[in-house]
Amino acid sequence: MLGADNNHPEFQLNCRRDDSGTELDTFGPRLVALVIKTIGADYAALVVDGSKDEQGRVHLIRAGDLESETVDLASSFKLTVEGTSVLWRSLGITDISDSVEVAVVNGEKITAYLLVGFTENGRCGERERSVLGVLAENAALQIAKRQLKAELTEANHYLTTLEEISGLLPMSSDFEFFLGQVINALNDLIGVESGGVLLYDAERQELVLQNPSFGNVNSDVNLYHLSLAGKPGTSRGTAVEVFLSGQPQFCNDATADPNANQEYITMLGIRNFLSIPLIVDNTKIGVLHLNNKKAGDFTERDFRLLNMMASQIAIVIKNADLFREIRRQESETTALYKTGVELAALLDQEAIVKLTVTKVWELLRCDLVGVGIAVNGEVSITVKDGTEVRSLPQMRIESGRGLTWVALDNIAPVQTIYPELNSHLVEGLDDLDLIARLEGMQTAMAIPMIITGKGIGLIYTWRRNGLKFTEMEINLLQRLAQHVAAVLESANLYYRERENVVKLKELNNLSELRQAHLRRMVEIHNQLSIMVLQGNGYQRIAETLTTLVENPVVVEDVNFNLLASATYLADLSLPAALPREYWATEDGSRILENLNKQRTLVRLPAQPDLGVNSQRLIVPISAGLEVLGYVTVLEDQRKLEELDLVAMQHATTVFALEMMKEKIAGEVEARLRGDFLDDLLQGNYKTEKEIVNRASFLGYDLARTYQAIIFDIDDFSLLAKKLGDEGKIARTKRLLAELVARRVKERSPQSIITFKSDTIVILADAAVYSQNSLLPTELTAHIRRLVEENIEGITISAGVGRLAGNIAAIRESYREAKLALEVFKKAGRRDFQVSFDEVGIYRLFFQSVDNQELVSFARQLVGPLMEYDRKKAGLLITTLKSYLSNGCNLSNTAKATFLHINTVIYRLKKIEEILGISLDDTEIRLNLQVALKVLEFIQGN
Repeated sequence: MLGADNNHPEFQLNCRRDDSGTELDTFGPRLVALVIKTIGADYAALVVDGSKDEQGRVHLIRAGDLESETVDLASSFKLTVEGTSVLWRSLGITDISDSVEVAVVNGEKITAYLLVGFTENGRCGERERSVLGVLAENAALQIAKRQLKAELTEANHYLTTLEEISGLLPMSSDFEFFLGQVINALNDLIGVESGGVLLYDAERQELVLQNPSFGNVNSDVNLYHLSLAGKPGTSRGTAVEVFLSGQPQFCNDATADPNANQEYITMLGIRNFLSIPLIVDNTKIGVLHLNNKKAGDFTERDFRLLNMMASQIAIVIKNADLFREIRRQESETTALYKTGVELAALLDQEAIVKLTVTKVWELLRCDLVGVGIAVNGEVSITVKDGTEVRSLPQMRIESGRGLTWVALDNIAPVQTIYPELNSHLVEGLDDLDLIARLEGMQTAMAIPMIITGKGIGLIYTWRRNGLKFTEMEINLLQRLAQHVAAVLESANLYYRERENVVKLKELNNLSELRQAHLRRMVEIHNQLSIMVLQGNGYQRIAETLTTLVENPVVVEDVNFNLLASATYLADLSLPAALPREYWATEDGSRILENLNKQRTLVRLPAQPDLGVNSQRLIVPISAGLEVLGYVTVLEDQRKLEELDLVAMQHATTVFALEMMKEKIAGEVEARLRGDFLDDLLQGNYKTEKEIVNRASFLGYDLARTYQAIIFDIDDFSLLAKKLGDEGKIARTKRLLAELVARRVKERSPQSIITFKSDTIVILADAAVYSQNSLLPTELTAHIRRLVEENIEGITISAGVGRLAGNIAAIRESYREAKLALEVFKKAGRRDFQVSFDEVGIYRLFFQSVDNQELVSFARQLVGPLMEYDRKKAGLLITTLKSYLSNGCNLSNTAKATFLHINTVIYRLKKIEEILGISLDDTEIRLNLQVALKVLEFIQGN
């Protein structure tokens, strides 16, 4: 036996005949026929390795036969002496007297064996062996050619599939259709029965199976949610493990995999699987899962191929998901608008309620939805469960119990997960909750419908699967609830007025007026809806509102800065806002607190002493929990009615949208300006041309002369602790920033400003100083005074650098301002302003690590004088300071201290006596001057 040892690879063997012909199957029979003919053997066989992707083959021929047989390999054996005998016997050959095998080697791997057999004591000589070696090399070339061709085919298939997947996105606007096409392409490429995609839901911390995964075209596929935490006592599942680890996995025996979730394995009939994480820009977005290889098991080739494609697949799926989200938002906005239009056309409460439950069902597809109208402590509820709309018995609102009471009491959305019916927590449920629980509902949410700060009803949604409602769903229903509340209020007004018409026929004119009011309600709704869609500015919205309420309108931000004002009649002057000082009074503070806390309308009586001669109605503009500003209507022309109040409520929503848009734009601009100033001051740019271009883009001219000023909130950590609430801290910092920015822009429009936590950095335009005779010290003093007057409990300190005429000098001016500020901060100063030129020798003290060492030095020199002055109420320290600052001139010292020269001489002698020194010694005088400076620096004079 040639080369027979225990290192031969395993081959598979069975005796199934196969007539299929590949390129190698054509070559194999010709090769074994050539062996028979060349060396005169009785039998010849080519055993081909099928261990990679295809089944192995044996090509066999007998002497005298015209055609060879092809036999598939299935059972394992090795081509040892015994293994070769097994092969011959398995092929039905038992008369072999001598057998020779020659390995067919491709690179370093044996890919086939050429076997010959002799009967009747035949033998294989050296010539025959040499011929077999040549034939084996020829076989190796043919096998290598087949493998290369297979690899090229595989690569071409991979690229074609990848191109098909990448081209799917622009061709389809349907995410589910697109995902199905991607999955089908991958199924064909890998050869599996089914595949699926699970996308990551960050809000719920879950992987959600997407339709049409695993061939499911039913929306119920979205009910399969895999929690990243897993269920207690069960495996989190392979998909979760792959997502968390970011590493792909495959398994060819799913039922034996300890990491697999056997519930899903059984439910989906999974035999084997391959799971790949989907990652975009180092962010995991989900998992691709393929199940049940059609032929055999998953191989390293499958694993490698899909892993190479994973990043491209992830990008395509991510983009498609983003397109789906954009289309969903567009669809929701359109649906809300159309619903609003449909609702606005209705005046019957029952019709409004039925249309609302139908629209909520279409928007959210919950298991149960409902609308409740609250009247006199009771609620009338209409529900829809997918098959019908029905009314429930009227129920009493029980104080302290149930979802209905909690939502109406808090005037805010509420959601809960119901307890089990046998739990003691059931005591906290009301009748409606118990009905929903008996119908199998697990998750419940209630959204209040609010008019002028009062809850008039609720929109309910329930789910059986226990999934909580997302912020997106809550916001969607809140927006719908605002529309429904306004329409219900309009319908209620209509019915009240219709009853009046029936009772008071003689007041036909009043009836017509009410009808006009109702039409005006629709006009209010339509006009303000147009404002929402068109995104008009504050002034345009204010003008629209003043035409609706026929009274002057004032719009202010949260700090009572005027944003817009409009008057109903053209010949009237524009209305004025209340003086800001009013809100600092006891009454003003109480009203403001109520406005911000209750988020409801407040009436202010006339304030003649403040120049306000008519009653005002103020309503806050809010977004979520944040108050953004206030809308005020002056009852100058007529008293406001209910429809006017509804118009005001609608208007606040429009103003809130406009403010949020402006806020977002402002934050982006501030971030750009802040990044620019950081880079400018830190030198983070390659060339000056680059930073000059960035400045020009933002509207700055670095060719101007600037001067750095840094403002810093004194004792900010103590202030933050005093305020406590993060919201109050943020509002205080925002008010400070707005005050400083507004005043600097008024005085110096070309100045550059940025805000960092408790610090404000300004590059003041020095040209303003020469034009207006305004010094930086005057500007900083003015701003410090402005802050002290407008923000209670806050003082700020300022450091000023020197003038800077170029970019490098700007950075130096900033460094100087920062150093001046830090020097005096370190000395414990607060509520001060200091320029770099004023720092002087104090810069040396700032570099001292230990202030106590400076104090010790100073007290050693002048401590006895300080003690003498304290006990005797003397003025020796003052005299010494004056003497040294006047160049040790007795006459000048006497004039500066308003003393007789003899008195000065006496005091100087006393100083020499107490300190035991001579003031004639220049070194001693220098030490004394330094000591006095140290004490002045450390002790703040």
